[in-house]
Amino acid sequence: MNRGIESLFRKYKVNARIGTAKILDAHTVRVGDDKITAGSILIATGVRPPRLARGRVRRQGHHHLQGGHGPARAAAHDADRRRRGHRLRIRLLLQRIGTKVTLVELQDKILPIEDEEVSDALEKSLTKRGVTILTKSKTTHVEKTPSGVRVEVETPAGKQAIEPKLCSWLSGSRQHREPLGREAADRGRPGHVKTDRANGYVTAVPSIYAIGDVNGPPWLAHVAHHEAICCVERICGKSQRTVDYDNVPGCTYTDPGVASVGLTEKAARAAGHELRIGRFPFLASGRAQAADETEGFVKLIFDARHGELLGAHILGAAATEMIAELVMAKKLEATEEEILHAMHPHPTFSEAVMEAAGQAVGESIHI
Repeated sequence: MNRGIESLFRKYKVNARIGTAKILDAHTVRVGDDKITAGSILIATGVRPPRLARGRVRRQGHHHLQGGHGPARAAAHDADRRRRGHRLRIRLLLQRIGTKVTLVELQDKILPIEDEEVSDALEKSLTKRGVTILTKSKTTHVEKTPSGVRVEVETPAGKQAIEPKLCSWLSGSRQHREPLGREAADRGRPGHVKTDRANGYVTAVPSIYAIGDVNGPPWLAHVAHHEAICCVERICGKSQRTVDYDNVPGCTYTDPGVASVGLTEKAARAAGHELRIGRFPFLASGRAQAADETEGFVKLIFDARHGELLGAHILGAAATEMIAELVMAKKLEATEEEILHAMHPHPTFSEAVMEAAGQAVGESIHI
């Protein structure tokens, strides 16, 4: 991937300078011993999680993984996870190869920002496969031992100690890599650069912009991609477009996978919508049966008055691929009727989208 980016730089005649950069003023950046001047400066440094304090977790609410088997050498990993759900993917990978896995989560759901129905179904799936899940729990102390790691956990049932071979602390908290000056600091989002998203991601300095993870949540590569395009087009005077943060897809790369866009059922009801909800299980899908991937379902949430698609939630093997159709449908303000009568090929996983829309209006044939 890095070589691909290098070739694109050459193709578009981008002058790449490798090194540690420092912004000197509104139009000057120093890289090594060289100073580069520009009309505009765009910060896209990414972020990193805070370091795990030696022998103790100082920040509460982070995820941990404990493996009961594996290499004798103990290790603690403080990893930069740029994709939502990456932490669960690691746990599942270990579980698949026979490792006993314990998941510690501070929230009451393993996917707290996803639809509750999806999160509950995934939790049942993992539990059925032997993963021990401790929700409403927090890790209070981690220390290396001769045989592995000792992890102290506070749970609703009381304190307990786990002594695995491997412990991974997978933090969702993020900070930009280096301080970029008091003017750029965002006190509302500590560790990030304050920008005006409605006006092209400009910082407090009119010629300096910031996009991507350093600009704050959602920390997703596809969001950074669209922010960058909007920012550069505005700098060049080509467009005044902005990113629609109400239509951002989220993917959790578990097995089965999870993908969503828009409002959860709980959020939609809290917003005052009267709802029609359609669900279609992959167990009833011919394509899912042929692939032996029948776990999960599609759940579509519509406004009952106008038929507007408010949210889409998928649990299943093809979830992260299927969600793009629903992002497009939501962007184009498609209704339940329009989704239902858009012909879907058979046999495909995507038929479940059509069938879920049919369920919402009482016209699904295959369940």
